[in-house]
Amino acid sequence: MANYWISAQERRSLSGLLAPIRDLSDLDDQLSLARTAAAMASLAVPLKAFADGTTDAWLVLRHGDTAVMEGLLLGLSALLGECFAFQAERDGALVQDIRPGRADAGSRSSAGSSVELDLHTEAAFHPRRPDFLLLGCLRQPGDAVPTMIATAEAALARLTVADREQLRLPVFRFRPPATFVDATLSPPGPVLQGPDSAPLLRVNCNPGHTTASGAEAAEALDRLAAALRACATPVTLDAGDVLVLDNRRTAHGRPAFAAGFDSHDRWLKRVYVAENLWTGPGAPPHPTRVIT
Repeated sequence: MANYWISAQERRSLSGLLAPIRDLSDLDDQLSLARTAAAMASLAVPLKAFADGTTDAWLVLRHGDTAVMEGLLLGLSALLGECFAFQAERDGALVQDIRPGRADAGSRSSAGSSVELDLHTEAAFHPRRPDFLLLGCLRQPGDAVPTMIATAEAALARLTVADREQLRLPVFRFRPPATFVDATLSPPGPVLQGPDSAPLLRVNCNPGHTTASGAEAAEALDRLAAALRACATPVTLDAGDVLVLDNRRTAHGRPAFAAGFDSHDRWLKRVYVAENLWTGPGAPPHPTRVIT
């Protein structure tokens, strides 16, 4: 066996390099950071193009490494704005686990499974709604559960001018989903804002979650829900994929599915992002990221 010798200067250099990873936990942290950085480097370009005003309202980033998903989602959120959470939902976790719960199987929420989660914009009831939504896939069962995505622009193309005018009236109220604790019904507001060429959407098509005062507004809402369903696209995420949604321009949902409530069920990670978290309606005080 050959012997190799290093000088005192080389020994000091190596000692400095190895200092951050002297124990296994530090080594794991360093490797995780390195893998996250490598993933960020490969995904940053398409994400920035998406954020800088492309016409697309959603984007799938194919990645493949589930081991660094939480770090990756937080890193990607920083390219879009600021991540945040609601204290009333899942105890204010910035990165949330989205998987079926046995007790919530029949709820029309992210924890449900046996009933359809109809198309909706995230947190439609709240004044500080996410501008972007990141969904990272950790596990997809063999009988894959797609995410349904519909754009506001495609849906509005199916509606009359009269319906669009009704949807712009501040006569709609929005109910929080079952995942929120002690949240209340929103004040009246519009479902649709902005020009027809760049519409901004706020809606929850699940039964009873968006209500209208007035028959014409209620009928326009029903036709919007039908239009969203008619133009929805199924998107199946594989383990390691990240779905980026512009929450102002898209509605999303999922079909009902049979959950086993075991280690084989669909499992996503979710992060909310605001372009300017500490300004505008419902903004928390800086530097708080959890809205109370």
